[in-house]
Amino acid sequence: MDGRLAEMLRFYATLPCDPNIPAAQAALKSAEASRTVMENKLFSEQCALANAETWAQQFSADRDAAHKEIKLVKSREASLNVQISEMNAVVKSHQEMYDRLENRFQLALRSNELLTKEVNHGRSEYLVGIQAFKKSHENLHKILCQTDPKETTLTSKLRERNRDLVRQVKHLEKANSALSSRLRLEDMDAEALVLMVEGEFLFSTCSSISQLTYRSLFLDHRLRARQN
Repeated sequence: MDGRLAEMLRFYATLPCDPNIPAAQAALKSAEASRTVMENKLFSEQCALANAETWAQQFSADRDAAHKEIKLVKSREASLNVQISEMNAVVKSHQEMYDRLENRFQLALRSNELLTKEVNHGRSEYLVGIQAFKKSHENLHKILCQTDPKETTLTSKLRERNRDLVRQVKHLEKANSALSSRLRLEDMDAEALVLMVEGEFLFSTCSSISQLTYRSLFLDHRLRARQN
């Protein structure tokens, strides 16, 4: 393009002088200036296009990264929803377990009340039986003191039986003391109280009281009959 322009200038220089040549030269310079402006404008547009392409690529990369981030966020959200569902199930199971424990606790309280009443009733019966037994024992002792001091088979057996009764009375008194110390309901749980009350201790104690009372009354009756 520049070579052709130089040739044209040389060609115009060899031409004879013409009054229109200056005007043509001015038009040529104006065309060259316009061409330079157009080239600069084209270069600017090319730079702008390159920048636009660069920005488009960057935007596309940012868009792809945003899509990946959105997918990751959705995946995390789904995982969190699963965890929330699992935690809700755990909370529900814990609430059900708490309700069952509350029901068992209320049942244990009611059982404690009933057992306390039964134990108090058994204790009162025990005290009544002990008093009757002690009274019978005192009567037997008085009768034995008033009988013939000569040892006989019956008196020997009665004395042996009396000593046995004394030992059993001491055993019952120790059992009563142990029962009193163990029946502190505020320091005991329901299961231990149930095991203790439903065990054989109270039953054996009451049975011993009934047997001893019956035997002492029987011996008292025999001694009175013998004295008469």
